[in-house]
Amino acid sequence: MYAEEKIVSMLSRELSLHPEAQLMDYYKLYMQCALGPGHIVLDKENARNYLKIELDNLPDIRLNYDIFPCDVYFPYARYTLYLIKENLITFDDFFNAFIRTANENLTVDENTFLQGWQIATEYLTDKKIVDFNTDKTNIDRLLAERKYLVSHSRHYKEIYKPSYRVINQTLFPQP
Repeated sequence: MYAEEKIVSMLSRELSLHPEAQLMDYYKLYMQCALGPGHIVLDKENARNYLKIELDNLPDIRLNYDIFPCDVYFPYARYTLYLIKENLITFDDFFNAFIRTANENLTVDENTFLQGWQIATEYLTDKKIVDFNTDKTNIDRLLAERKYLVSHSRHYKEIYKPSYRVINQTLFPQP
């Protein structure tokens, strides 16, 4: 049960870093580790422009991590945009790694995805997560419709102001 251990470890880290995360946020994390960032890069130039806008508007509240591994199935991690702002990674290196990751199109099959999410929900069931049952119902409905993409919860966005991209960790050295 190698994947099970990695799922639980990843969720445990997220729980300790972001204790006010909701089930939708844990699902988003799991979805990103299983499906990667390919779905959000429809146009390379738009992706570049959006990244520049996001960098120009980074909040003063900094995420409490630079690199958050979400490598359950692939060597993915969430890389905070502060790595660019603080000149630890150049904009071009960051952006090119993001685009290369998106173009890799690594995804798990549907059965593996659903089994992994089941492991995640079982682990999170007793963690006293706000609106757990409501989020679970909404996620179950999406999955039944074979829809997998979600945004962070409004609460997570307000509290943590997430500013990151999912990137394959092998594409550049750790800062």
